[in-house]
This record gives sequence, C-alpha cells and structure tokens, in this order.
Amino acid sequence: MIAALDGSFDQLQSKLGVQLAIADTSSFLSDLPFLRSILSERDLQAVNLIGNAIVRDRTTIRRGLLRVLIGSRLGLEPDQIVLQPDRYGKPHLVGHSLPVSCSSSGVIALFGIGSDCAIGVDIERLESSIVTPALRRFTMSAVEEQYLKTLPESEAVRAFYQAWTHKEASLKARGTGLREELREFAVFPRGFVETTELCSASIELGKLSATHIAAVATLRREGRE
Repeated sequence: MIAALDGSFDQLQSKLGVQLAIADTSSFLSDLPFLRSILSERDLQAVNLIGNAIVRDRTTIRRGLLRVLIGSRLGLEPDQIVLQPDRYGKPHLVGHSLPVSCSSSGVIALFGIGSDCAIGVDIERLESSIVTPALRRFTMSAVEEQYLKTLPESEAVRAFYQAWTHKEASLKARGTGLREELREFAVFPRGFVETTELCSASIELGKLSATHIAAVATLRREGRE
C-alpha cells in the first residue's frame, strides 16, 4: 500500500522481472514537506548542497518517492528505509537484498525495483539538438554509427536515445555507471543488450513515448521475458 500522497505514480508494465513506476515530480510539490521528512540525514545534507531550488525540490521528491515505493514493496514505513550510495552513486538498500534503481529527466522520474538480480533503469527526453556527431562518436560503437547513418534524421535521433538508455541502464546494473566505455558494447542492430551477464529491454511509456525513451537492464539473468 503506497502512502497517501497528493501526487500519483503510474505503474508501468514490468520488464525482465523488474517492477517499474514513473512519476511527474511536479505533481508532488504539495507532498514536499512529507517527502523531505522521510529522508536520511545523509540525503538531507546532499540535497541542501544543491543551489538551484527547482532541482533541489525535484531531487528531494525523487529520493522520497523511491523510499515510498520500497516501503510499499516491503511493508515498511518510508522513513524506515535506509539507502546507502556506493562509490558510483548507485543506491543500495541496507538490510535487504532488494535491488533498486532510479533515473530522471527534467520533472519525470523513473523507478525500478527488482528481485533476485542487480538492475538499472534510465530515462531520457528526446532532444535532437544535443545529438551531435561528436556525441555519437563518443557513445556509439562503429557498428551502431553505421546503422544510425542509414536512418532518416528523426529516426536516427530516437535510435540514438534507445541505444543510450539501454547502455546507461546496463552500466547501472553492472554498478559502474558511465565510467565504462560506452563504445565497447552495442545495442544495435538488435535493439537491446543480451550477453552472458546482461539483458536489457525498452520500457513502454504510454503517452510519454512521444517525448521520452527509457530502458531497464538486469545483471546475470538468463534469457529475456
């Protein structure tokens, strides 16, 4: 049972055994005092260092909502949830083996809760202006770059973000974030990652699919669902 809040989550179709939820953080502004009250002292210290008030509020809401979702899954009060970031900033649930991941793009926040394997999620807003040749060379493998060149511009932008989200979600599942070389593994031409250790899948976003794209990845899971 999710705590009574003025804002609301949208539960998305589970992928690769991961429970997925998405929220517009701007709809939770009236819940900000409560969500701030359930954060740990560590979280409050980190949030208070953010100079931009809008970003600070979004971060507070996102971190609070993650605790609400985990509490609902475990049958605990949100303020009982203890999250410890690793050296790469990925949150880990203290005292429980439940793997979690979150991502945001502007006001939109995406949350993933797994079960028996490490997970990662990523969401990005589709913005053609930042998809420069230099960025593509930095993030895409040679095979992917050739594939993108065969597509019309609008399709190439979406394909780029599909590859980007699958790669970032995969690196989050590994626990390394963007410290690994993005060009070292490819999403296209298959459209997903599937190795002996990683699987990724696109997330269906419904009405947000026109403006955003997202992916989820799991570590050490056989096959795809």
